[in-house]
Amino acid sequence: MYQIQQSTKGCRETRRVEGNMTYTVCRLNGRPVRASESLTELGDGMGYWFENGKVVAIQRFHDGSTIFFNRGRLTEVYFDGGSEIQSEFSARERQELETLARNGFRNIFRKLNVR
Repeated sequence: MYQIQQSTKGCRETRRVEGNMTYTVCRLNGRPVRASESLTELGDGMGYWFENGKVVAIQRFHDGSTIFFNRGRLTEVYFDGGSEIQSEFSARERQELETLARNGFRNIFRKLNVR
């Protein structure tokens, strides 16, 4: 996670608050490298990290779990700051998380006019 966060250092953030939701996109050289949506008061939500236009990690803010992908394929889920790692997944888990990686950020992009 540290390495992914370092890869977004210096990015330019755009933020929009709409009702009780906060949407952010951070860009480097015009390309999104991080996006998130969260409940403004609670901070609960999801964050997405991108490399070369593809999601490489998703963090669930409510429990701190981080989901990692390699070329769109689910590889690992870290729980409790990495003290517990899951690397085997049922077909359903894999499908749900890989679909989330492909589509979960689209609403954030729509809210902030990212193409």
